[in-house]
Amino acid sequence: MIIFLFGVIWHIMYCKKDLIKNKYFYTAIFITFLIYLPNFIWNYNHHFIMFHHIVHISHIENKNYFHLNHLLEFLGGQFLIFGPIFFAIYILKAISLYKFNKTLSIFSYIFLIIISFQAFLEKAQINWALPTYIAASILVTAYLIIKNKNKLLYLSIFINIFLSLFIYFFHPICKYFDIKLTKKEDFYHRVLGWRESAKKIEKIIKTYPSTPLLFNDRATMSEMMYYLNKDGVIFNPSKKVINQFAINTNLNNYKNRDLILIIKNKKINHIKKYFNNCKSIGRVTTQVDKDFKRSFFIFYCKKFKGY
Repeated sequence: MIIFLFGVIWHIMYCKKDLIKNKYFYTAIFITFLIYLPNFIWNYNHHFIMFHHIVHISHIENKNYFHLNHLLEFLGGQFLIFGPIFFAIYILKAISLYKFNKTLSIFSYIFLIIISFQAFLEKAQINWALPTYIAASILVTAYLIIKNKNKLLYLSIFINIFLSLFIYFFHPICKYFDIKLTKKEDFYHRVLGWRESAKKIEKIIKTYPSTPLLFNDRATMSEMMYYLNKDGVIFNPSKKVINQFAINTNLNNYKNRDLILIIKNKKINHIKKYFNNCKSIGRVTTQVDKDFKRSFFIFYCKKFKGY
């Protein structure tokens, strides 16, 4: 919504300068402020966690800036998000589209430009630019209709439907043709292997039914809490508030208690020092793609000392 605000400023400066004289414009700003106010108050009371979280997942604090490969990867992904023909028209006809409808152009290009800049600086997930296509879908469709490009419009829609079905049935299609995917080829790899890993972990920890679970990353914690149907606590000695688990769990509440640590890396000296001792009770590995496995190490950690 901050990016949307930039779009409003751009729109006023180049399209609707007289808007600043309209009392309803300020009424809209006031209503917007009231709607956002509870969110701001919540963030204020929680150390502005939303902004810290955005900085954390964008890696914008890294010093190694400028990645052309990340930018090209991000823009290439937009051909899948919007559709190959629609996105090609959107990019190649940018000037014509701006002349055709400045308002829709502004409120779409502003998102794509800023997120593309983020991708160039460090990295951006391709779905981060989705707000672009709220306005862009109307803009490109209207442009094709007005220009009597109905056949191109229908072809674009047909291709998008085909791609949607292909992506939805991607794994069954690969299985039917006996295609062995790599991690890079499998765009579902991030969400695969968790359920199977949890079933294997469940067999190991079932002898400790009352022992709380301990994690050191939010992805593992959220997935395992879901599939194991057990509560957990995040390891957070720095006490930085960068995600929801850092707000609603506190390891210091488990002083002198035993915990089961589920972690991706067997090197746990940075965690082990906070306990009397930690012993390995198992390891699970789940093959996701031919070159990608999910591995978890399980430790029984005795008597948390606090931090």
